[in-house]
Amino acid sequence: MTDVSEYLRGLFGLEGRRALVTGGGRGIGRGLSLALARAGAAVVVTDVDRDGATEVARAIEDAGGRAVALEMDCMEESSVVRGVAGAASELGGLDILVNNAGVYPLHTLEDMEQELFDDVYRLNVRGTFLCTREAVKAMRESGGGGAILNLASGAGKRGLQPGLGAYGPSKAAVIQFTRNAAVEFAPDGIRVNAIAPGFVRTEGTDPLFAGGLGEQLLAHQPLKIIGTPEDLVGIAIALLSQAGSFVTGATYVIDGGFLLL
Repeated sequence: MTDVSEYLRGLFGLEGRRALVTGGGRGIGRGLSLALARAGAAVVVTDVDRDGATEVARAIEDAGGRAVALEMDCMEESSVVRGVAGAASELGGLDILVNNAGVYPLHTLEDMEQELFDDVYRLNVRGTFLCTREAVKAMRESGGGGAILNLASGAGKRGLQPGLGAYGPSKAAVIQFTRNAAVEFAPDGIRVNAIAPGFVRTEGTDPLFAGGLGEQLLAHQPLKIIGTPEDLVGIAIALLSQAGSFVTGATYVIDGGFLLL
């Protein structure tokens, strides 16, 4: 009988894989960067906040992993082109992309300025496109094949509350982009999937929880649990590893059952 740990490493291990995570300096991006490294991947942590990216990369290296921090603004094409090329150069190629960078302002549509509405799409949708386009080039140059994970949201599946009128549609666009990209890049052996978290407690969402969001969630959610970045790790690793080799174009909701009710 095969050793269980050896079997699981074969399915879920990322040894020898080279990954880039956008928005990796905090929150969900930080959690996924650390998880990829623990699974064996070398990780380039990118963020507009260089200090945040550097802190995460240092934590990975202190734990015995390999990581590089790069400043990259996913809203700017030139920054993405330089950043992805720099990541591939640092690691000697690219196998994994996690499109995590995003923004989620809470503003009613009536009160929202056009500039803010445009910025949500510029980062959440166009940024995902730009990073994917450049990463696919690097994956092809690395010998072909790869895996891309996009961060969608439960808000892209269903209208959740006032104030998400720009964010929700932008994440619905990410879900559809995932499907189209999966079809387009399948001949290259590149799989493209997405996860759609519910409300996850991070530094960015802490002010919402301070205002009583936690109690509202627990009243509505079948699993009486407040999500954390660590709750997303299992499915993310599965989709990026050999375990997900037959999965592409899918979006997995991770929300404690919130959308069921």
